[in-house]
Amino acid sequence: MLFSFRKYMLHLFVCVVFESKKHVVRAHSIKNGKFIHTYEKSFEEEEKLLKYVKKLISDFQLYYVAVFFDEQIQGLIPSQNPKDILKYGVNLKNVYHISASNSILYASKNSVNEVMGKFQDFGGLDFVFSPLTLLYYCLSTQKSTNTLKCCIYRHSTCIAIMICKEKEIYFGSFFDLDPKGSELEKKEIDSSKEYDEAEDIRIENYDLDKLDNLLDEKLDDLKYSSSLSMDLSDFSQDMQMCSYIFMSLKEFYNNPLYEGNFIDEMIIYDNENISEAVLGYIENEIFLRPQVVHIDTLELMNDLMRKELNI
Repeated sequence: MLFSFRKYMLHLFVCVVFESKKHVVRAHSIKNGKFIHTYEKSFEEEEKLLKYVKKLISDFQLYYVAVFFDEQIQGLIPSQNPKDILKYGVNLKNVYHISASNSILYASKNSVNEVMGKFQDFGGLDFVFSPLTLLYYCLSTQKSTNTLKCCIYRHSTCIAIMICKEKEIYFGSFFDLDPKGSELEKKEIDSSKEYDEAEDIRIENYDLDKLDNLLDEKLDDLKYSSSLSMDLSDFSQDMQMCSYIFMSLKEFYNNPLYEGNFIDEMIIYDNENISEAVLGYIENEIFLRPQVVHIDTLELMNDLMRKELNI
């Protein structure tokens, strides 16, 4: 076995999240497995963030850059055969794909290339982490149980969903709660999906009395809030998240592609401090109380980078 000096050298791990209202970068310098320094800043303009990253990495010989990928055209199919992607209404020629257990994660080539192009002037990207990738990583670190679980990754304006039992994945989906994709991206999805109508989210399909009660609770909380418009926006995204969860369960149960059984538990990996009212609303609809695991997307990205690089 060859001895390596790499872990004894100083490394910089840079994690970037682009969002509609602000962009965040967090970087850790690490030597011999110990954190030396943490750098964190947020910017309203992408260009300023990229300039900051370029300046930051110029002080290091060894650095790695990862980006959180939350573009719309991405997903999961429960098969190891890439040709099966077509069965789920996706053109194989238009996506990159990687294996994850018994499944395949895919993402739009155009979107991935666009994100990578932002960093091409200073060394390029080393990692592109989607919410589905981070959710899969979260599941891999948890003790496996012989139960059918619906696992949800919530970060800001997007969610990823997986239904799995131990290491086997039966279903996966991704939803953008703040759509911003281009028409070109939307054309990449085959419009002939048999279950497209299920994707037309209609909140009136759910119990409106419970929804009204939840809205009343939220408005009571907002009486003393100085950021009313932002909180109402958060509430709207919470309701949209709930709708996507219910829709995904309905698709899993009813679509013959999945042969779904009823889930035994639900776990939400939460980066956004989900409210008790929202948890109660979900419980009233599916008769399961979601478990909440609080996570930090930027730290998960850092951990996964170091694991992949064995540093």
